[in-house]
Amino acid sequence: MAANIPVYYEILGTDEAKELKSRRVWSRVDGVSTERRFVGPSQRIQDLFNQLSNDPDNNGADEIGESYNGQSGELVIRIADDSGAATGGGVTTALNTVWELRTNMITKPIESRREFDTLTAKEKRTIEKEARDAETLSVSGTPATTLYAYYANQVLDYVASDLMLTKSVVVSKRSTITGVYTGLNRKTTITAINPPSVLLGTLTTLPKGDGTGSAAWEWLYLGPQVRQVTKTKYQISYTWHGAERWAAIYGGTWNPVV
Repeated sequence: MAANIPVYYEILGTDEAKELKSRRVWSRVDGVSTERRFVGPSQRIQDLFNQLSNDPDNNGADEIGESYNGQSGELVIRIADDSGAATGGGVTTALNTVWELRTNMITKPIESRREFDTLTAKEKRTIEKEARDAETLSVSGTPATTLYAYYANQVLDYVASDLMLTKSVVVSKRSTITGVYTGLNRKTTITAINPPSVLLGTLTTLPKGDGTGSAAWEWLYLGPQVRQVTKTKYQISYTWHGAERWAAIYGGTWNPVV
């Protein structure tokens, strides 16, 4: 095995740390980062590390590392390039976005199912009262008969599965990417949200709550959440609540007026 021969740097005219040409690196977690590299005598590298690590702003650094080989040393400063620009290799939401889709189980009033949309509010109250008092049903039609049977058996609610879609991006404190409040508490479409194709293909059309077919679900934008994950990094998350339909007050298609 070859001997590990220490490397010595001889810098003419000064014994200070010398900065080499910077380089860029990319990772799926952090996107594009710029690395500034310094070499020089071990003591100078150690001094530079102490100076930068004790600086509250760290000279714009997101990560600082040092290494030594004999009397020589190297210092690497990593700076996340997340200006938000679409060009130049900067970290953008397209580069380091993480998506999450989860099911949200909720209960809804039994009378809110699609199959009872043809009944008026007055008819629903009449059916509820007659079922509670064990009276003969006075409203005709299959929807009325079905709702009466549910009420008669104390089935007042039903379980529904809604979807929660979350988009998260991690940025540094220098980033120009900020939370978006446009469209808060308003209905949008899955095409407008534009998730990855692996999700878009399955979310374009989803089952109806009554099991009669499929429909283009509606998505309510719940706005951004910002969470500090390290001293210099922040996570911005956007959430959409997907349901078969949202009320007209949110821009949805469900209108309570029959």
